[in-house]
Parts: sequence; C-alpha cells; structure tokens
Amino acid sequence: MTNFRSFDPNGTGDPGDVEAIAALVSNANEVTGTVYEDDDLDGEKDLGETGLENVRVYLYIDQNGDGQVDPEDTRVQNVLTNSNGEYTFHYITTGALLATTQETSYPSGYSLTTDNVETMTFSDGVNFGESDTGNDFGLGTGADCDGDGLADFYEGEVDSDGDGILDKCDLDSDNDGSEIMLKGPKTMMMMVSRTTETEIRIMMVFLTTLKRTQE
Repeated sequence: MTNFRSFDPNGTGDPGDVEAIAALVSNANEVTGTVYEDDDLDGEKDLGETGLENVRVYLYIDQNGDGQVDPEDTRVQNVLTNSNGEYTFHYITTGALLATTQETSYPSGYSLTTDNVETMTFSDGVNFGESDTGNDFGLGTGADCDGDGLADFYEGEVDSDGDGILDKCDLDSDNDGSEIMLKGPKTMMMMVSRTTETEIRIMMVFLTTLKRTQE
C-alpha cells in the first residue's frame, strides 16, 4: 500500500493534498446505530428491546463543532432504518458529524426517550476506515392525555404557561393559540371543558375570523 506520508507525485518534495489522495483509495469512515423501542422508557437500549423500521436518520457536518444541529450545519446524507432498526452512514473524509432523527417518521404515538443528536469525529486523514458505533435513539409510547400525538412521559410534569394544567394535558401549553389553529374543531371541543367563558369567546372570535379569511 502506498505510504501517503512520503508520496511525491510531482517530484517536488510536496505530496500535495494527502487527505484527498488517501480518501480515494482508503476505506470510508463508518457511522452506525439503532433506533429502538424503549419498552421501559429509561433511555437505555436494554436486552430484548427491538429495533424500529423505517425511521429516517440524517447525517450533518457540524460546521461549528458545537454538538448541535444549527442552521449553518450541512446535511449530507439520510437513510431509513432497516428491519432491525439499524442504520449506517459512510463518510469518506475527516470532520465532526452529527446524526439526528426525523420526528415525522416515527411510528404513530411514539416520542423520543433519548436526546435527538449523536456526535462523532473522524480525525485520521491518512488511513481512514474509522468506525463510530452505538449512535442509538430510543423511542417509546404511552398515555397521551391531550391527544396531541406526544406521549405524556415526553411532555413531562411541568406547567409551562402557569395555567394550572400540566403540559401533558394542555393543548396550548404556551398560550399562543397555535395548537388550536393546527388541530381544528375537534381540539376546540376538547379544550372547552378546560377554559373560562372569556377564553371560549376569544377562541370563537378567532375561529370565525379564520373561517372568513378562508372563504
């Protein structure tokens, strides 16, 4: 195998872009992980917990190295998990990377039990062939008090808007009214029993105005 550290294609004493040359002939770096059903909702992949198929996973270049997906980060690949919940990315050069899942691809009624970002760094610009394993994401399901598609365990025991209703049972936990608009008349009916007369009147005016704008 060519020693790229001493490779001198032009006879000038300058090997050129060693990393680019090595990337052409070396094994690609590999990122692997599993999206699994977290039966006990503990955020850990335990023995017997099975993988979830057809969940989409994205791979980003972490441009600023902060370990978070930011607007400036470049999405370079995406893949669906296989029948065992496994996914694999191959990346041919060095860099800091991020893996994250697409929430809209989760099975109905499932939410994350882990965080939604995994980080990895490849630094060997000569040999490549590095492997970063265990980049797993846990999903679980359970009761859904407000019927918004997010399990109660995910929304937690907090009352974000201080209205006396826990977020897990509050269809508008930030009081911005957007949940009402997005979920429509069915949600409106569910919220009536949880609101004051004044709030109901405000919501009725809002729905009437919305209807007129759509005519």
